[in-house]
Amino acid sequence: SVLCLMPSAQAIDYVKCEAIQRAAARLKSAIDAEALAAQNAIILPAMEKAQARCSTKFVNNEVLKCISTRMADYEAEGVMAREEVIENYAPRVDRVLADYEAMGCY
Repeated sequence: SVLCLMPSAQAIDYVKCEAIQRAAARLKSAIDAEALAAQNAIILPAMEKAQARCSTKFVNNEVLKCISTRMADYEAEGVMAREEVIENYAPRVDRVLADYEAMGCY
């Protein structure tokens, strides 16, 4: 029979696969929330200060230009803070992916 010729495959434990998928989803949610919080901790206070300073000196489009100019460095700093959080989680993400593959999940 053809079945006898096929190598025996490792049985996939779908319950464990689903558990790993749920853990990965929780991890992604935690990463996204923490990364956004890190970015906002830098950007939001800077935005408030920039709006306060610029609105006392300028009107209309000039206010927006002033804010944009003042925010450039803070936005870059916020992105770096966000990326640092994601980088810190990388080993945990790698472990979850390795577990998922080791279990034969797909």
